[in-house]
Amino acid sequence: MKRRFITTQKKTETINLAKKVRNSQTARRLGVHESHIRYWRKQESELLTCKKGSRSLIVAKVKCLEIKIKLVESILDCGQRGIAVNRVKIRIQARKLTMKHQIYEFKAGSFWGNRFVKKMFCP
Repeated sequence: MKRRFITTQKKTETINLAKKVRNSQTARRLGVHESHIRYWRKQESELLTCKKGSRSLIVAKVKCLEIKIKLVESILDCGQRGIAVNRVKIRIQARKLTMKHQIYEFKAGSFWGNRFVKKMFCP
């Protein structure tokens, strides 16, 4: 079966059909796994309160928004002053800012640095 995204509206329609008929018959008819239907039935109350067109219930939370803003400002300031900025310097600056705000679980690894640069500075 090919992996695909299913909107919350389709999930609720699937749940309603599964209530009338068995989960296995609904799964065969709609071409989804029966385990997905069982999982969606457990999530029914959240699915009903969610937007109909959304694809998931999970919304990524922005951690430390003010730190990201300060980091971008410092990078742009360095660029205006003619100071070269690379990913290592960005990671070091991010660690300094998080230590100032007493966020000790933040690691600022190399993969984080790559994602940060792509998100903030690539169109």
